[in-house]
Amino acid sequence: MSLQTNIDEGPWKAGFERLQRLAEGSRWDRFLARPWRYIWAQVYRRGLYRRLGPSAYRVRTFFGEEMEVLLPSSTDIYLTGGKSHPSEIRLARFLAKVLKPGDHFADVGAHYGYFSLLAAARVGSSGKVWAFEAAPKTQAILKRNAMRRPQMEVFSMALAAQDEELTFYEFPNMYSEYNSLDRAQYTDEDWYGGQRPEGVKVPGRRLDGLVDEYDLRPDVIKIDVEGAEDQVISGARSYLQRASPIVIMEVLPGRGKASGHHKAMLLLKELGYHSHILTASGEMEACGDVEGELRQRERESDNVVFVKG
Repeated sequence: MSLQTNIDEGPWKAGFERLQRLAEGSRWDRFLARPWRYIWAQVYRRGLYRRLGPSAYRVRTFFGEEMEVLLPSSTDIYLTGGKSHPSEIRLARFLAKVLKPGDHFADVGAHYGYFSLLAAARVGSSGKVWAFEAAPKTQAILKRNAMRRPQMEVFSMALAAQDEELTFYEFPNMYSEYNSLDRAQYTDEDWYGGQRPEGVKVPGRRLDGLVDEYDLRPDVIKIDVEGAEDQVISGARSYLQRASPIVIMEVLPGRGKASGHHKAMLLLKELGYHSHILTASGEMEACGDVEGELRQRERESDNVVFVKG
């Protein structure tokens, strides 16, 4: 697909409208849009997955790029062509607006590479996309998705506060988006008992150390690392201080002041960053008390944008 610089017209506009319509619609709407795919997804999730395990499929995203996903974890992408949670649609709109040809983007906690592929479509062949993923099983899909995009590079590691080997916890596919350095945060969840994670050893690296080693110069950094956000920010302090990239981070207001999200926001504030929530159209709206604002808007989680100055 040719790069569109304006998401309010052409394929990007039509793609966003279709994604929004399916995301906000009923199950019946999603069934009518892709009846056989909808039936298969339900049958697989409710029955076949337990016997067969995860299964790979190629889909076309709403922005026109082919992507490999695993069912059942990526059922929303399989059915709608995109991540369909409102916070993820707002983030997709923001990235599509802010990224331009030649930009550099870092996707920390890339999973199968949905946002990495979206960024690659925006920055084009003159840009760069660095996708960081610690989970070995997830990396395999991510690497295949990056193979035909020369502007994409995958880093098989966890970004951390120190350069050291870490234990990373990888859940079964149904809950793979909860893969994390900290499994304790999930032990009270109803689903945890039947979905115990596997601990694997992975390299932990500071972004500050990688900047010079691999000539990484991201203009925009997206972080979604399930509670280890403060470690990522701690390991990137020097680069954030001197380069001032845009930072996008998932925030869960209910986790309290001891959470990695809260600590990361304090670190960013120390570095001179100001927080913004995203509107439905993907525009930034300044917000001083992020957690209070998210609670007031009844958002259990959201992607918050941090900009210096």
